[in-house]
Amino acid sequence: MNRNEIKKKLRDLKKREVSIRTEYGQWMNRSFTLVWDSFFSEKSGDGKTARYDLESLCAMRAEERKAVFEDYFFAVYIKHYKESGLPISNLYDPSLLQIFGLPQGSTLQEVKERFRVLAHKYHPDKGGDVEIFRTFLEAYEKIKGE
Repeated sequence: MNRNEIKKKLRDLKKREVSIRTEYGQWMNRSFTLVWDSFFSEKSGDGKTARYDLESLCAMRAEERKAVFEDYFFAVYIKHYKESGLPISNLYDPSLLQIFGLPQGSTLQEVKERFRVLAHKYHPDKGGDVEIFRTFLEAYEKIKGE
């Protein structure tokens, strides 16, 4: 995809999110923020406010972009389900799963197993990095709390 096609795709994604989340009148809530705003930016070099800016999306292979778009829609539907009061007992925040290198839809058991492996590797008592260990620990605690 070229730059203009990606811009068009990003605009389409934003419109889809609005249509998904306004289906039940949630747009009337003034504190409504789009998941799109935390994922994407049409400006180059805007990686501080969004995970993916236009340049990084242009540099990705098609499979990588597809995975990003899937993660985005997963996050949109999680947000939509939470706002609608629908049960999402087995769904975890994709950004937390990404920390562990796990795909969306991973189970709590898979998260626990991955956490054990990473905790063993990065634990400060085993010569690992304290900050990396802390990141995994915080993400694990958040997932357990969901």
